[in-house]
Amino acid sequence: MILCVGEQPEELDRAIAGLGAERGRQSFRCYRAIAYDRTCVIWSGIGTGCVEPLLYELLRKAPAERRPRRIVLVGTAGALRHGVEFGRAYPIAQAIAANTALDDVDEVTPRWDGFDPASGKSAVSTDFFYGFSPKPAAGHYTGPTGDPAWAGRLATRFEALRARYDLVEMEVAQFYFLCRQFGDADLQYIAFKGASNPVTDLDAQTEGSFDVLQDAIRRAVELLSTNPPPASPL
Repeated sequence: MILCVGEQPEELDRAIAGLGAERGRQSFRCYRAIAYDRTCVIWSGIGTGCVEPLLYELLRKAPAERRPRRIVLVGTAGALRHGVEFGRAYPIAQAIAANTALDDVDEVTPRWDGFDPASGKSAVSTDFFYGFSPKPAAGHYTGPTGDPAWAGRLATRFEALRARYDLVEMEVAQFYFLCRQFGDADLQYIAFKGASNPVTDLDAQTEGSFDVLQDAIRRAVELLSTNPPPASPL
């Protein structure tokens, strides 16, 4: 299974055009599922509020024989520091939640046979993406009570994390944590994310998003094509 969370659905359709013959599409609330012979692609909205119920339904509520056995999350991110190639998707070797409901969770990692963490990048996952931009330091946020110190505290946390992580995005840490919590012990999961822009240039956010998404889909398909299961779980 490939999960695409928070990206433009039109770009996803373009990126998966080469996957083969579709077996059908279904939509439910903020989710859309596209079935192929051996793979199911699911698109959803952005952030923890979409990822948590989706993974619960897939990994707990679905009958055991219909649950996915391997899940690859794909999507875009902002670059926090140098050393990240724009337009390229990387496997995320470690991620941490920041400004989410899961902030008390330690750094999380994927579970995928044969994955070498040295080949990946790190990510900060947040439900407040624009808070990890220059906006707080510039005084654009004053918090729910109008206190300007709130923005200062946010900017301080951003600076501390930017020194340690490569990318900022909105789902990987939650995805890894919830797969571990909801999934069976043999569930394999990993994310591919890439920078479409530096976090300091929010105006460029969508300019390179398709290139990243296309590369992430390509890498996900290559990974899932290795020792594929006999049939799509959905």
